[in-house]
Amino acid sequence: SGRGKKHSVRRIAKRMAGKGFRKFKVKVTGKDDAEDRERVRRVCETTGGQPVIVDANQGWTRESSLKNIARFVKDRLPVCLVEQPLPKNDLKGLAFVKKRSPIPIAVDESLRSLKDAEKI
Repeated sequence: SGRGKKHSVRRIAKRMAGKGFRKFKVKVTGKDDAEDRERVRRVCETTGGQPVIVDANQGWTRESSLKNIARFVKDRLPVCLVEQPLPKNDLKGLAFVKKRSPIPIAVDESLRSLKDAEKI
């Protein structure tokens, strides 16, 4: 259930912060922007403002990337990096988002070879 997931995310984040972890990575789905942002917010609140990397796993669009990033900034969430928001082959889209985002954008699935690195 959604309620169980909320408590699970908080419980895991709190436990890991208690073990000394100081940077967190949150995977989101891209299926529901509000749910994605809520998951990130819960982790940020639970870990006491530690830096958070958001991994969108190729699940966002250009528009949803910019919308979600704008909300992270507006809500003053300590998101320090957004990883692979768009499909791996959409290098133009990644450039579009990177140019407009106040939060750094990283690739993951897009980079598989030296040739990919040169294109990127």
